[in-house]
Amino acid sequence: MFSRILLSLALSVATATAAELELGQLDDIAGVERGGETLAREVSGATWHAGEMWVVDNEDDTNLLVMDAAGNFKPRKLPAGAAISDLEGITSDGTHLYVMAGGGLSNSGKLDPRRFALVRLTLTGGKLSGARTLDQLGWLRQFGKELELDFEKAKGPDGDKVKVIEDVKLEGLAMAPGGRLLVGLRKPLVKDKSMVVELRGYREAFDKNDASLLKASLFAKLDLDGAGVSSLEHDPVTGNMLALAIHAGKLKTDMWVWKPGSEPRRVGKLRGHKAEGIARMGRTSRVLILADDEDEDGTKMGRFGFVELK
Repeated sequence: MFSRILLSLALSVATATAAELELGQLDDIAGVERGGETLAREVSGATWHAGEMWVVDNEDDTNLLVMDAAGNFKPRKLPAGAAISDLEGITSDGTHLYVMAGGGLSNSGKLDPRRFALVRLTLTGGKLSGARTLDQLGWLRQFGKELELDFEKAKGPDGDKVKVIEDVKLEGLAMAPGGRLLVGLRKPLVKDKSMVVELRGYREAFDKNDASLLKASLFAKLDLDGAGVSSLEHDPVTGNMLALAIHAGKLKTDMWVWKPGSEPRRVGKLRGHKAEGIARMGRTSRVLILADDEDEDGTKMGRFGFVELK
């Protein structure tokens, strides 16, 4: 059993209100030893795959994490060929795991292709294998040009100047019904709305190792009260999409349910937390929430908890 359940309410999503799902304290996730010091787990996405909950840590580019029944997060090594950094999104099509980098430039303004990577993985005998990595810069440039987004110049890996979407953050990755791969953007917003993009041709792109086959189209603009998507995942129990949305510059996250074609509906609030991961525990009534927090005293801490949604 997990040490603490945030909320244990027999609520129906259809009737729940934001006030009913006001969320409080989360449980801490044990830190990890790196370079002789203990660092916080910066958990940033989750998905249910092959009977286990898989999690990404955006500061760990060599492992995925698997959450066990005691609330421990154990590493599973990424295989060779998974050239990715700043892991933000993860989802599953039932056969493969897909992991997405968050985009953005280095502190020196340099473009690192690993920060724009999309990786497909296979799970065989409990081990990750068969990594295929695609560069997302092509579809991002195409998408940004079509929507007339602002671009900035950056220094590429070879020293040349390249154009990238200004201050882009890719944080939500979800496999919607029909095998539709969706990306939720935390930044930029368009008229205070968060964008969800559909990536078409991803199967062929991975099979042929050809990123030019990835084509992006705007799937939806979501009114999330001015916040941007920090996590996106399909809910197999309700058939809705689950989303978390962070308000810029605030320790304030909202939980939303969304049926494509309709307006999203806020069903929960997390105050004092920067929540970045949401996923249903298989077909149970429990939904996992992950947070990458920085407390008022400067303490960084990965945290988790559950809400009951039926």
